[in-house]
Amino acid sequence: RWERQTATVRVERNKNFDLRTPGDSSLALTKAVFGDGSFVRRNVAFDDFGIAVGANYAINELVNVYGAASRGFVFPTLGTFAGDVRIDAEGNF
Repeated sequence: RWERQTATVRVERNKNFDLRTPGDSSLALTKAVFGDGSFVRRNVAFDDFGIAVGANYAINELVNVYGAASRGFVFPTLGTFAGDVRIDAEGNF
């Protein structure tokens, strides 16, 4: 079968924040990464095919053999779109 899955994805852009308090010299807090409140929104579509086949064979009345093979299609996880969002010149992730 042929599958087509579409989604609208909104990904928040990341930004480094300086969380040091006055008198704090901790370098670890100079580049704390959080969302900056701005979002990139894109419509995405993925398509591919999936197939499954199987066969049974009766060797005798007591013994049967079964075999199967399949190829599936899985929509990418949302984590694929998370993190540092980079957009090319055409507006794609």
